[in-house]
Amino acid sequence: MKTKLVLLLLCLTLLSSATVISVGAATGLNILLKADKTTAKIGDVITLSVLLDNYSDSSIADIGGLQIDVPINTEYFEYINGSGKSLLKTHSGDFASSSFNESKKQFTLMYAYMNTDAKALPRENNQILSLQVRVIKELLGNEIITLSCKVAIASTDSPSKPLSATVIPVQIKSDTYKAANKPTENSANSQPSTTNSGQAKQPAATTNSVATTSGSALSEQPVIVVPLTPEDKLPWDSAVIKNNDGTKVTAEKTDEGIVLNSSNLNGTQIEFKKGNETAKLTIDTDEKEVLIKEKDDGSVAAYADSDDDGEYDSELSETKYSQTPYALFIILSIAAVAIAVIMLFVAYMHRKKIMADKTNE
Repeated sequence: MKTKLVLLLLCLTLLSSATVISVGAATGLNILLKADKTTAKIGDVITLSVLLDNYSDSSIADIGGLQIDVPINTEYFEYINGSGKSLLKTHSGDFASSSFNESKKQFTLMYAYMNTDAKALPRENNQILSLQVRVIKELLGNEIITLSCKVAIASTDSPSKPLSATVIPVQIKSDTYKAANKPTENSANSQPSTTNSGQAKQPAATTNSVATTSGSALSEQPVIVVPLTPEDKLPWDSAVIKNNDGTKVTAEKTDEGIVLNSSNLNGTQIEFKKGNETAKLTIDTDEKEVLIKEKDDGSVAAYADSDDDGEYDSELSETKYSQTPYALFIILSIAAVAIAVIMLFVAYMHRKKIMADKTNE
C-alpha cells in the first residue's frame, strides 16, 4: 500500500510539473474557483472555494489522485492563517493532506485513494476546499485581478496519464469598478477630433480618470488605467499612469503608442503590467507632451518632440524592468520532473528486485 501511495504521489508531482491545464471552454472535468465576493476594497476578507463542478457526471473518469495548488497573489492579498481546509469526502484508508506553503505562498490539497477496496474518490464530492484571503492593496479603476489554480488529476485506471480538466478562474474587481466603467454625460456627448492624417482621435482621459480601450474619459479615479491590446503596439496588458503632484494629465492612444499631455509631466510614473511581470517608467522632463512607445529591443521608452517638427524623436528615459525569475522557475520545474522520473525508476527497480527475489525463493 505504501508503494502504491508513493508511486501515485510521484505521478501527481510529475503531472503538476509538466502538465498545463486549460482555461476556457469546458472539456472533461471542470475545476471551478469561486469567491463569496467579486468586488472588494482594502481590508475585505474573501472566501475562495474550489469545486469539482461536474464530477457527478458518470462520463467523467474515476479520480484516483489529485493535487490542487491555489497560489496567492501577494501583491494584492494575504492568506489568513488557519483558514484553509479540505472538504474532501473520502473512504477510510485514503490519503488526504492540505496545507499552506509559506515559501511558495500557495495552498495545496493532495489526495490518493488508498482504501483496501480500491474505491475511487466518491462522486458526491463538489466543493473540495476553501480558504480565506485579505485584500492588502487597493484595486484601482477598472483593474481586474484573476485568481486561478494549478491542477494535476490522475484516474484510477491510468495514474500516470492526466485526466482532461478545465480550470475556470474567478475575477476580483475594485468596489468602485461599476462606477468607474459607467460613461459620464460629457464623455457620452463628446465628439472625436481628427488628426492631420484625417483619422479620428479618441477623446483623452483626464487626470484621475480611467481610460477604456477606446480612450473615452470615465468617472474620476486616483490614476489613469489604460487597458492595452496587441493593436496598441505595446507589449503589456495595461498601463497605470500616476502624476505625483496631482497635476491634470490626459492620455491618448495613437498609432505609435500612448501620448501624455500635462502642464507638468516631471516625475510622472507609468507602471506596465502583464500577468505577474511588471515594468516601471519614470518621466523626468519639462516637456508638456510625450509619446510612450515600444523600442526595437522590446523595452518601452518616452519620447518628446523637442524641435516641434511633429516627430517624437528625442528619447527621454527607459523602463526599468522588474526581475521576474522565469529562467529559475523553468530550471526548477525541469529539475522537479527529472527527480520525479528518477524516483519512479528507482521505485520500479526496487519492486522488480523484490519480485525477482521472491521468484528465486
